[in-house]
Amino acid sequence: MEFAIKVRNLEKFYGNFQAVKGIDFDVPCGSCFGFLGPNGAGKTTTLMILVNLLKASKGTAELLGFDSRSIEAREKIGYLPERLGLNDTWTLFDFLIFIGALYGLSRKTSKDNALELLDWVGLAGWEYNKIGSLSGGMRQRLGLAQALLNDPELLILDEPTANLDAIGRAEILDKIKLMVEREKKTVLISSHILSEVEKVADNIAIINKGKIVTQGQLSALQNEKMATFEVKVSDPYALKEEMEKLDFILSADINERNQLIVECNDKERLSKALVRVIVERDLALYQFSPIRESLESLFMRLVREIEVSPSQIQEINPSSIKYKG
Repeated sequence: MEFAIKVRNLEKFYGNFQAVKGIDFDVPCGSCFGFLGPNGAGKTTTLMILVNLLKASKGTAELLGFDSRSIEAREKIGYLPERLGLNDTWTLFDFLIFIGALYGLSRKTSKDNALELLDWVGLAGWEYNKIGSLSGGMRQRLGLAQALLNDPELLILDEPTANLDAIGRAEILDKIKLMVEREKKTVLISSHILSEVEKVADNIAIINKGKIVTQGQLSALQNEKMATFEVKVSDPYALKEEMEKLDFILSADINERNQLIVECNDKERLSKALVRVIVERDLALYQFSPIRESLESLFMRLVREIEVSPSQIQEINPSSIKYKG
């Protein structure tokens, strides 16, 4: 199987407001996939359709080769929602046993998996404490444990590092990487912390105003419109002076290492101009290398390319949303 998730022409309306507008995307098997977008872009709505908590207005979604609404799909996935509703009077152990029962696991299997996972997420020794005694970060760890209880092939995680401190976030990201690299699980992660997604994601899709604006392998997308270069020459100030005369140069600045950082909108013209200037000014060239665009920079550039129309921005009343169990 090439793709763990296949979404085609997916749409979702809340009354007259269209939150998801005919999107298509694929999540390769055995990858970590970042599903990104600004607030209100349609991320959580899409994820809730994938896990059958919302019904799509139109389109299809397949998980591991099965219709996302099927029992077969639900048995093979784990889901961590952005906001995990927990009964504070239950113990951690009782909660996980309950989740195991929902998956149809035997009590012994649920118990064994629960003990192993609580240790794995850093909650060993808290098995019989009540959920109400947990901090926000500990609740998040418990949420990850419940998402893994059935040993899913596919994990869908909405803001998995929310409420965690820096050490906790690093631990969870390391665990996500291990699940993908060693256990060959597929992980779809949605997060506002783009630097974290960049550490773990192989592929991404960016959704804005209900539409996919880009998708693909992250490294390829970062290189696709790469237009920033680091240049080290014998006289960076002379080179800076010449670069600033060119209309396709967006910026030319000397950094603390005495290197010229050049941003342009035409890489071929830059290469030719550098050769000409180096010869004319008799400069020695020591380094000329591209600077990979960060995920945050890529995200901001693509999102800003979409014109914001105030007439299209409407507020959704959460109480109007009907969940499908």
